[in-house]
Amino acid sequence: MMSYQLEKENGPDTLLDMCVSYCMNNMSILVQDAEESGPWDSSFQRLQPGLNFPTTISDNLFNYLTRNVSESWNAQCQDLIPVFSDTEKTPLTKVMIRQQIDLSEPGSQSLFNHPLNHLELTCCSFCDVFSYEIFQLIKKLRNSMRALKLWTKPNCLRCGSLSTTESVNKLTKIQDSRDNSEPLVSSNIVDLRLLSVQNFKHREFTETPTMLKSLIEPLHNLCHLNLTGCGITEHDLDSVVALPKITYLVLSGIQFEDIQEGFVKLGKASRLKHLDISCSSQDPKIYPNAVANMTALLTQLCNLTSLDISGTNLPGDRLKESVSHKMEPSSRDEEGIGTCMSEKVKSCDSFGGRHFAFLGLWNCPDLPFSWNNTPADQFSGWENDDQILFSASVYLENEKMLTHVLNRLFGSLRVGPRPNKILDGVPTMLKAIQLHPLCREIQRSAKQVKLIKSTIIK
Repeated sequence: MMSYQLEKENGPDTLLDMCVSYCMNNMSILVQDAEESGPWDSSFQRLQPGLNFPTTISDNLFNYLTRNVSESWNAQCQDLIPVFSDTEKTPLTKVMIRQQIDLSEPGSQSLFNHPLNHLELTCCSFCDVFSYEIFQLIKKLRNSMRALKLWTKPNCLRCGSLSTTESVNKLTKIQDSRDNSEPLVSSNIVDLRLLSVQNFKHREFTETPTMLKSLIEPLHNLCHLNLTGCGITEHDLDSVVALPKITYLVLSGIQFEDIQEGFVKLGKASRLKHLDISCSSQDPKIYPNAVANMTALLTQLCNLTSLDISGTNLPGDRLKESVSHKMEPSSRDEEGIGTCMSEKVKSCDSFGGRHFAFLGLWNCPDLPFSWNNTPADQFSGWENDDQILFSASVYLENEKMLTHVLNRLFGSLRVGPRPNKILDGVPTMLKAIQLHPLCREIQRSAKQVKLIKSTIIK
């Protein structure tokens, strides 16, 4: 077993930190060998007799195991997962799998016997069994589940290799295996509060028009919905805005074909407190009649306190007008002696005097106000290192956006390294490493910051 090094923010270790570190570095002592477990369950390792982990330690141990991405660690991780099959000795409530774990293995499937309230699966942990089987595993958690996150990665070769024909065949299998009136994923998971389904564009999720509706329609208690990168358009919004308790809606990457129609539909979700309709591409999205449409939407969303419109022209425009200045005569007998022209900058924003707790303004083409006069307590931007670091913390779960922010951060630091700013960014970089173990760009960027940090400390 390789040595476990705690990755955390600056500060003294807590008692929980020390317990997790000890257990990780002594798993070979704490776990029975397969032979000792008995022939009837030789594939399931167990803790030594008399040992029981509290839930907090079990959760932390398991989630560290599955976030480390080195090849040598992957094999050890797959071997140790069966340790957590015992719901009494190693109870779990929160499972996050962000690497390639074979969910077809009995040891892995045993994780779904725990009363999990938070489940997070990243593409390579489920794409080989993504269809009826994975949905049946999720349904086993219907009485305990409160948060479900399913991520595919934008550039994952394995996930992207599924052809349209294969996807349709999988869907056919699903449709033939269940009652047509039964919702696909969310059947009986009525207490789900948070659902995040990211980057399922051009796969099973969006290739059948009724898929989104069947997924979320029964979720009457859903408060938080994230559909980042799923190729959503205004035609998909009817079922979204019909959710009676939705207050937090993330539609980053939404593709409005008719922005006016889309905004009319979004305006029906009057309970919204946070809305994200940002664009994560390098080139900002330019919408027609942006100010008028955005202003009309905000008049409908009276409870909105947080708005992300990064990568768009939705904040408004800074217009330039030509102004004539006629020189005044010095007396009544003198006539004007000439005229000079100048440009006057006129701002036209979409907010109508409203002030927000947060505004997402990353990569907006032309803001109608200065950074000092931004109508928000906090906002994502790129004017200085502090803004960029804050933006990185905001977009931790949005892989595409986070990649753009980190590229800008390192472009800024190359101009002149600033030790204090680098140290300030370390906690965010550690979280980025943990959240995106399969994204090489983020792993490379975050590890460079850690390397610079160690050089500064020395």
